[in-house]
Amino acid sequence: MKKIFKTPIVGVASAVLLVACGGGDDGAKTKEKNIEDAAKAHGIDLDATVDAKGDTEQLEIKQGAGRIGKNLNLPADFPEDVFISPDWNVMGTTPVPSGGYSIQSLSGDEADVIVKLVREKMIAEGWNEISADSPMPQMSRIGFEKDDRMASFNIMENGAMRMVQMVTMTKP
Repeated sequence: MKKIFKTPIVGVASAVLLVACGGGDDGAKTKEKNIEDAAKAHGIDLDATVDAKGDTEQLEIKQGAGRIGKNLNLPADFPEDVFISPDWNVMGTTPVPSGGYSIQSLSGDEADVIVKLVREKMIAEGWNEISADSPMPQMSRIGFEKDDRMASFNIMENGAMRMVQMVTMTKP
C-alpha cells in the first residue's frame, strides 16, 4: 500500500515543479510566440529564439532582403572569405548593389584588437590591405581588396562596445 501511495505523490510533485519552472522548452516556445505575436500586431515580421531559461537568444526582423535584430546569422550566400567574428553580435544585414553586403555588429573588444584581428583574418583569406586610418578619435577604418571585390570595416566607439560596420561588394 505504501508503494502505491508514493507513486501518485511523486508524480503530482513532479508535475507541479515542471509547471512552476515554466515547463522547459514549452515555456520558451510560448515566450517566442508571445514576442512574435506582439510584433505581428504592429505589422512587424519577427522571429524570436528563446532558450530554456527564458532568455532571448536571437531576434530577427525581416524587411525585404535586409534583416535587423540580435545575434543574427549571416546571409546564406555571404562570402566565406570575408571575416565576421562569431563573437560579434550581428545586428543588421543588408544586401548592397553588385552582390555585396553591409553587416552591422557589436563587439566588446577594443578597436585596436578588432583591427588587428580583421587584418590577420582577411590577409589569411588572400585579401590585400589597401588602407587603414583613424579619421577621428573614436573611429578606425581598414579596407581590403581581392580580385574584383573590396571590403571595408569601420569600427566606432559605442559606449562599452564597439560598432563594427562592414561593407563588401564588387569594385565599381
